[in-house]
Amino acid sequence: MIPRNDSLTGDWQFRQWLQSMLSFIATKVEHYRPLNDSGVEIEHGSVVYASGNDEMDLAIYDALSIEKERWIGVTEKDVPDGERGTIKNAGFVEALFEDGLDLSIKGALVYVSDSLAGAVTNVDSLGAVVGTLADASEYDGVPGSATYNPYAKIYLRSQCAGRN
Repeated sequence: MIPRNDSLTGDWQFRQWLQSMLSFIATKVEHYRPLNDSGVEIEHGSVVYASGNDEMDLAIYDALSIEKERWIGVTEKDVPDGERGTIKNAGFVEALFEDGLDLSIKGALVYVSDSLAGAVTNVDSLGAVVGTLADASEYDGVPGSATYNPYAKIYLRSQCAGRN
């Protein structure tokens, strides 16, 4: 039931109700499980897009392809070909970063990589802005090192809007 909006108290109650409804909706659409029909396993932390005519099919996002203008989220786990995977499109998520980056600036913009399909970067690129860097304390972008870890936590934009 929508609260009445007939007084100053009603305005406050309406704003409270509206905020609680928006929070509820955000928790319901933050995750969903589309089908990986790309022909390859999609690594966790990869940026993906809706492929084909079915919005519930996904493939790895490639910033250099003009066919794939809209990313839909980031995979939370590896998604084998032919299986459904959990995609997160809002909030905090661990993302796959390019190798060799300096991720020392918390809050820096994060873009879809234009050199590694499905990955993200903090270097301004042709790809869409997907969010901001939240925690890179465990990131080690040096391939071959004993502590190699190409993942860092980002805060996704609440709306996947494609290229900016």
